[in-house]
Amino acid sequence: MSEYDYSGAWFSRYDGFSTSQEKDVIGTHEVIITQDGDHLEVRSRPGCASTLKLSLDVAGWIVTGTWSEVTDPNGEYRGERFHGALQLVMDGGGVLTGRWVGFDPFSRRFNTGDWVLARMRG
Repeated sequence: MSEYDYSGAWFSRYDGFSTSQEKDVIGTHEVIITQDGDHLEVRSRPGCASTLKLSLDVAGWIVTGTWSEVTDPNGEYRGERFHGALQLVMDGGGVLTGRWVGFDPFSRRFNTGDWVLARMRG
């Protein structure tokens, strides 16, 4: 069982190079983490332009799992679903940092980048 209680409100930020847009992209969401033992479910708060979901497993200070995002129906990708894998490390102070990877069906290439989850205070 995880020694750390991950449950609560967090801020999610990922970045990386979009091969189909040929530019750097940043995605941000306010998310809620629910914890069941060593398993974490992460969901973007209602009202976000895009819907983010992560399913993560905790092993010590390493958090590994999958992500999916249904993009803003009015945005660049018009409601397209993207998904992939990620691995993060807990710093002990309420910040998870790591890397993600995902396939871009438009360019038919893999994209990767940094991902940070930071516990929201207050």
